[in-house]
Amino acid sequence: MLSGGPEGYGLAKLVDAYLVRKYLVLIQDLVDGKTLIDMVSHRSSLTEEDVSGLIRQLCKILSHLHENNVLHLDLRPTNIRMSGKQMYVVDYNSCRHIMNKKAGEVVDVIGDTEFCAPEMLRFEPVQAGSDMWSVAINMYIMLSGISPFFYEDEDKVVASVQKVQWKFDAEAFATVSDDAKDFISKCLIRAPENRLTASGALEHPFLSEDKAKLRKSKTIDCLDLMQETDARLLEEEEEDYIWASLVFRTFDEEEYESPESSEEEEE
Repeated sequence: MLSGGPEGYGLAKLVDAYLVRKYLVLIQDLVDGKTLIDMVSHRSSLTEEDVSGLIRQLCKILSHLHENNVLHLDLRPTNIRMSGKQMYVVDYNSCRHIMNKKAGEVVDVIGDTEFCAPEMLRFEPVQAGSDMWSVAINMYIMLSGISPFFYEDEDKVVASVQKVQWKFDAEAFATVSDDAKDFISKCLIRAPENRLTASGALEHPFLSEDKAKLRKSKTIDCLDLMQETDARLLEEEEEDYIWASLVFRTFDEEEYESPESSEEEEE
């Protein structure tokens, strides 16, 4: 398991591991912090520079994963946590190690369809670009407060993602910079191999240092709408949450004797 990440952060570290009967118990650092959209939507003010800084952090973490042929494949906002100004990507249940980075690989996981790349819903090979699709969805929400693939009808969500049917909401993106829209457009395309890579994204104008002053002048005025989207996403996931006690306990158990062992002793 990869731990640390760029500059030693970004992924929960593996502390210890225990083999208990048929179970492998992994002990990791507890990453406690607000989810990405929750943190952003409750700021007193928000600019494109703030969003740029967060996307830059996310792309650095993904670049580290992708260099090691690891895909996350479930980058919904609740799996991106903010501890102060520090970003952590958590929940590795859907992570997969891809042997051939160029050809990709068909996987048996599907995350939140609203954030899933079309190849995952079509059961086609996933690649590093599958994560970049999800990056763009998160960025779209932070810039506009709304999701490009949200519909009340889940079948319509799946169909629109599979067919890559989306657009920039005219009102929500009226004052958003061309650089920001170009970044999203280069991620939300059908072929994963043609999307921005995590390392390539770090060179995109929207993440460049020389345009920081311009981004600071671009105020984002959709925090109330973003809070509504965040509340909806959390409500959809509530039934899947399991709260751990975080107390490590041991129990007295009788020694297990397999049937094979008993028969051998009798002979």
